[in-house]
Amino acid sequence: MELEIHYFPQTDTLYIGGSETANEGYDIAENLIAHATDDGEIVGITWNTQPNLRPISQ
Repeated sequence: MELEIHYFPQTDTLYIGGSETANEGYDIAENLIAHATDDGEIVGITWNTQPNLRPISQ
């Protein structure tokens, strides 16, 4: 599996994962979500460092 890293500055969120489709998400720590397939294989992780930050609409 090839890993991809994406950073979303609007929400200060980092996603690390592959191209496989995740069907489940599990909170594994505060602001940390593991994404898994139906078989339970972890295929990605999301880290949200500022969960209460909302984008400003223009």
